[in-house]
Amino acid sequence: MQKADSALDAIPTPADRDAWLKLTTAYKAAGGDYEHWDAWSAKGDSYNQRANRDTWKSITPDGGITEATLYGAARENGWTDQDGGGDWHTHTHSASREARKAPARKPAPLTPAQAANVEQYIAQAQAGRDQIAAYCKGREFNDETIERFKLGYDAAEKRLVIPYPGAAYYVTRSMTIAPNGERKDKEPPKYKYPTKAAAGDKPVFNLPALTGGAEAVAITEGQIDAITLEQYGTAAIAATEPDTVLAAIYAAGDAITARAYLVIPDADAPGAGKAEKMRDALNAAGLAAYIYPLPGGYHDANDMAIKAGADLWDWTRNAGGFIAERKRAALAEYCKISGAERMPALRAFIEQSASRPVISTGYPTLDLELGDGGIIPGGLTAGLYTIGAISSLGKTTFAMQIADSIAASGRDVLVIALEMSAFELMAKSISRLTVDTAGADSERKTVQGILQGTRYPKYSPEEARTIQEAEARYTAIAKHVFIVEGIGTIGAAQIRETVKWHYQTTGRAPVVIVDYLQILAPADPRATDKANTDAAVLEMKRISRDYSIPVVCISSFNRSNYANRVSMEALKESGAIEYSSDVVIGLQLEGAGTKDFDVDAAKSAEPRKIEAVILKNRSGKTGQTIPFEYEARFNLFRDVKQGHRFSPEDAGAIRAGNLADIAKGKRRL
Repeated sequence: MQKADSALDAIPTPADRDAWLKLTTAYKAAGGDYEHWDAWSAKGDSYNQRANRDTWKSITPDGGITEATLYGAARENGWTDQDGGGDWHTHTHSASREARKAPARKPAPLTPAQAANVEQYIAQAQAGRDQIAAYCKGREFNDETIERFKLGYDAAEKRLVIPYPGAAYYVTRSMTIAPNGERKDKEPPKYKYPTKAAAGDKPVFNLPALTGGAEAVAITEGQIDAITLEQYGTAAIAATEPDTVLAAIYAAGDAITARAYLVIPDADAPGAGKAEKMRDALNAAGLAAYIYPLPGGYHDANDMAIKAGADLWDWTRNAGGFIAERKRAALAEYCKISGAERMPALRAFIEQSASRPVISTGYPTLDLELGDGGIIPGGLTAGLYTIGAISSLGKTTFAMQIADSIAASGRDVLVIALEMSAFELMAKSISRLTVDTAGADSERKTVQGILQGTRYPKYSPEEARTIQEAEARYTAIAKHVFIVEGIGTIGAAQIRETVKWHYQTTGRAPVVIVDYLQILAPADPRATDKANTDAAVLEMKRISRDYSIPVVCISSFNRSNYANRVSMEALKESGAIEYSSDVVIGLQLEGAGTKDFDVDAAKSAEPRKIEAVILKNRSGKTGQTIPFEYEARFNLFRDVKQGHRFSPEDAGAIRAGNLADIAKGKRRL
């Protein structure tokens, strides 16, 4: 009412009687007070107190003139809604405008001839109003409500006629069925409509409630309940189909004043389902909608009016507080993601990180460059890492050597093997370890030297011992290496499930290595390769965040970049890789991109000269080039600057975190 008073005061009292009556009707529709209106009217030249009182009593808002007329005239005179909607205000009009872009099914309009027949029928029904008096009184409708909603009587069918304010439509209701009573088979239908149409094609009952100045509008199933709530001071509409309500809201455009919707369910299972459907649809359209259930024991609003009218008054008056409380609760929930609210969680995360040291890659120079490039080593932390290279440059070997280093420190590694078998990957590790266990270079073994059993009878005792010791060393760390095989059958969703299963069964979150991105099973076989790769990269990023683990993905390069220096453009389908990865490392042959570079000659060198270029480092510097020597035959990368290559014997030092000492030259692994 305060808002209506403020708006009325902003409008000069018009001398024209028609304009004065129009504003009076709009003010009364807004719930205005007689005394305040009378004082405003007294400012006019032709004020007559007795005539004023009679005029006030005779005016009944009927939908033709609504609260919107009052507020529109006030705004034309410079008035603004200073209270911002009070407790009812939950969504801005801009949000509602966005919501109106959504499609919704509009009721099928009547033809002009049908509309004329409807208007004639409703007018005739008014003449039989005496016959509905007892029924309406039983419904607790007062005379003003009966007149306001133009309730009438169909003498031929002996039914109550309920016109739709603001629409050429009506419904008739049987008066022989008790309120909320069950209809028996031989009884007439409870409701009849002027046209045969689906529920969604029937218009909303009491459309003016949406534009009449009320900032909260109740939505009921039945017209009787909406009329009841209107009598008790609450703007209300009746509809069962969300599309119909949304269509009415969109059609109202900027004239709409409703900013929150209270869905009031009938107290039965179907009613609850319809209410949830209505609320969810309105919420999805960007509108503030809440389910506001009746107190226990009452089937609907009219049932409560009949049995406990005073309680209904209190319940409707509490609606504003209900919305305000929901708004405060929603705000409190939303504020949980503010920086201030998250400070305790940040402190806890920092404290917990002390027990989660950075994970060494096993390559000291790479660790340092992933840190700050100085004396504080970096390594792997929670995030998405991408390692890219051309074919046959050792991407898998480079990553598996990292995996073995991590496993040696006692941390689980989950390898998603999409190209090579588990046995091949294991043989790579054992082959690498024969470099340590061999007494002479001739005793070292390749992957085929490990896997082909036909060779073993020909091995010397020294060669057999070399393999046995390498297998023993690998066994010591392999209890932390878990390999999942799959060619074309494993996608991003399956990787998430595997990580979840690993965590649930072992209680440990693993470092994940995916070999390799472009051959993951597509999430959508009909989508492009780029779309599927982008989706997979984003899911890998989510897994790293959700489990606070490093996820290392191997990626192939475009063929056009085989002889060029590594760059982001070289990564196949590189859009999501570039933007979602925390770290991107490109492997290239030394000299790539220079004049007269021969890729085949560089590949055939033994050992190969490989450079790791940090193309992206979200938490550090980029552009650093780290030299390696790659012995392809024995699956071994050597850190040239530090002279270090991983051995299981380093596990204790890695666990002790001595990499800083290594960097300072105090200790060499």
